Amino acid sequence: MRSPEGLDTIDWSSLYHAYAEDGRDVPHWIRALYSDDADRVDDVLGELFNSVLHQGSVYPATVAAVPFLAHGAVHAVHGRAQLLALLAGAGGHGPEPQPGDEAEGCAAVGAEVGGLLHLLGDDDPQVRRQMVRVARRATGATVSVAVRELTLVYERDPAAAVRAEALIVLTRLDADPGSAHRLLHRALRDPVAAVRAVAALDLLERAQAPYPADLVRILADAGGHSGFDVHRLEFFPGVGDTDSRIADVLAEDADAAVAVARSWIAQGDVEGRGSRRAIELSDTWRDREDDTIALFTAALPHEKSRWDLFELLGGIVRWLPGSTHVDPALGDSLLVHAVAGASMAEQAQLALGRLGDERLLRRCARPGPQP
Repeated sequence: MRSPEGLDTIDWSSLYHAYAEDGRDVPHWIRALYSDDADRVDDVLGELFNSVLHQGSVYPATVAAVPFLAHGAVHAVHGRAQLLALLAGAGGHGPEPQPGDEAEGCAAVGAEVGGLLHLLGDDDPQVRRQMVRVARRATGATVSVAVRELTLVYERDPAAAVRAEALIVLTRLDADPGSAHRLLHRALRDPVAAVRAVAALDLLERAQAPYPADLVRILADAGGHSGFDVHRLEFFPGVGDTDSRIADVLAEDADAAVAVARSWIAQGDVEGRGSRRAIELSDTWRDREDDTIALFTAALPHEKSRWDLFELLGGIVRWLPGSTHVDPALGDSLLVHAVAGASMAEQAQLALGRLGDERLLRRCARPGPQP
């Protein structure tokens, strides 16, 4: 790692990022990371994320900034978790970095892991979690040290998300597939739901459809827990976002998709995770109309984001004509949104029309004009 005193030794004018042909603004931002003003640091971190890690992309200026960001993660007063998140992203998007800037960023982050591992013992669980993600890029002689420290985190950390992600990284750093497989199978019996869920997902990714019923059952039961992050914005650099990983697995097995969606919806449809599985089922399997509508009916009353609700209502509109059995409860739930006067009302009204629900005419002042 390098202190801010070394910033002037870098020819930043020759290094570009997302918003500039040169990186001469980067040293200014890095120096500001050491401010005592937490709001100032937060603003600067926003600038860094937007410029040197824009939408997960790595640039020459990103690579040059890595050793300075590592120093800031250790010595700055504020923003340690965000700095580590920035470092994790600088190591590349997917499991294997792409040649070029991303590969160079991965190597640069890997060179800093050893000097950062002590942050796995930080008091802040978000710092520990982001450090686990940085440790994903450990390389060379640092791997054995990282594995030792991550094993302690996995065994002892009180935070569910930290333990779950430590398990993931341990399986990625372990060069022995058999050892990783045994670790995952032991984790299926862990008392923490998030740990069981990530273990089941990892093993399902290594299996072939139709999937083993015990793994599907564990993912269905444990994956609906709020401690298991499955929302669209939860990207794990070096591993991938959990939402897409689950979608890819369940796309291969319709029965597994139904079982997981039904269970997650019944558990409250946390973050719309069950609704999305139902929508993916409808987009992937064209012979599961009744299953799909039943899942949509169960999911609709649960609170969810506007985007998840929009997709759910759109799925109901598309799939109602092909369903042979519709629970009357669907009309009741649709009516709530049809009379709300919000932007979702038109779709809800259209769905009521396709149901032939006469309340559309009695309760909605302006039914949608679509056929």
